[in-house]
Amino acid sequence: MDERNKKRRRIFLRWLAQGSDELQTRANQLISTVVPQLEALGFEWVEEDLEGGRSQPNAISMERRTRKDEVDFVRIIFDKHRSSRFKVISGTKVSSPPHHWIKAGDLVRFQSELDRAKWWGPMWWHLDKAKVFDNALEKVGSLIPELTQFLSDGVRSPNIYEWPINN
Repeated sequence: MDERNKKRRRIFLRWLAQGSDELQTRANQLISTVVPQLEALGFEWVEEDLEGGRSQPNAISMERRTRKDEVDFVRIIFDKHRSSRFKVISGTKVSSPPHHWIKAGDLVRFQSELDRAKWWGPMWWHLDKAKVFDNALEKVGSLIPELTQFLSDGVRSPNIYEWPINN
C-alpha cells in the first residue's frame, strides 16, 4: 500500500474515531472481514477517484485495475450521521479521460419493481443492533463474489441493482 492509500485509510479511521464505540466496533468488524476479501481480489484503498475527486471521509474507497483500460471500484459508505448502517456501491470506468462509465450498481438486500434496500445494518427500531449488523456483515461477505462477477463480466445477480448508464 503506497503512502497516499495509507493516508486515505487514516482519514477514514479519523472519521470513525469521532463516532460512538458501537460504530467503531462495527466498522472495525467490517474492515477485518470484508476489506481483506476485496484486497485478496486485487482492490486497494485509494485517496482519490479517477477524476481526482477526494473520497468522502465516511467511505472506504477501493479500486483495482482489471483490464487494459478499465478500473473497477467499490465504495463502502457509512451513514453520515455515524450510525452503523452502510451501503456498498461499485462500478467500472474507463481509466483514460474522460472516464466513461461502463457499469455501476449497488449491492442490495432485496429489490422489486417499486423498491430496493441498499442500506445494510441496523435501523433505529432494531432492538438487537449487534445481531442485525453481524447478519448484514455475513451476507455482504457472502455476496462479494457476486459483486466482483458483476464488475468482471456484467452478470447481475438478484442482489445487484444496476444503475442506468448515460455517458
